[in-house]
Amino acid sequence: SKKKETFTFHKGPIFSSIVFVDELNRCSPRTQSALLEAMAEGSVTINRKVHSLGRPFIVFATQNPAEFTGTYALPESQLDRFAAKLKIGYPEREKEKQIFLDAKHDAVAQVPANVVSDGFVLALEALAENIQVSERLVNYAMRFVENTRQHEAILAGVSTRGAVSWMRMAKARALLEKRDYVIPDDLQALALRVLAHRLVLKGSADAGSVLAEIQKQTPIE
Repeated sequence: SKKKETFTFHKGPIFSSIVFVDELNRCSPRTQSALLEAMAEGSVTINRKVHSLGRPFIVFATQNPAEFTGTYALPESQLDRFAAKLKIGYPEREKEKQIFLDAKHDAVAQVPANVVSDGFVLALEALAENIQVSERLVNYAMRFVENTRQHEAILAGVSTRGAVSWMRMAKARALLEKRDYVIPDDLQALALRVLAHRLVLKGSADAGSVLAEIQKQTPIE
């Protein structure tokens, strides 16, 4: 307000259940740092006042892999906050054909206003948290993570946060497979997507090859 010389706080797009950040590596380091706080603390600080973001709070982001001008590499601490990293690539032939056919339509207008409720998402999270994990698989995951920290091609291995995220993702996969317990395939199927972006590699080492090697060297006892 100009007359009273005061500011009125209006919640921005970060105050959403699902946040999509396009080309995150084009954001300035300051913006990346603010997003890191939101992802780490579930809150934002404005004029020294902390505002909670609520639950669920889920962040999706893309990176521009082709152009490096005007981009800022994401620090390891920021990457570690993302549960998984996917390379989308090109769609399958039939799917791409359908995209061509639908291109004349307004894609945004075709998106339903409501897909799922916050309560439904939180209920799924609760179900996933209650999926059982045997001590045998916990020990396997710990040995796997420890081996990433000792591998000669890796400067920095998987963090404790990364290990916890790996197990949580395995529980979610088990839930989708209609099981109430985790099996080795849940962990192994997700290793590349959940762990690769958390590794700091030496030279030209390839994360996929290194993780495949570690998987072979880490038996399930």
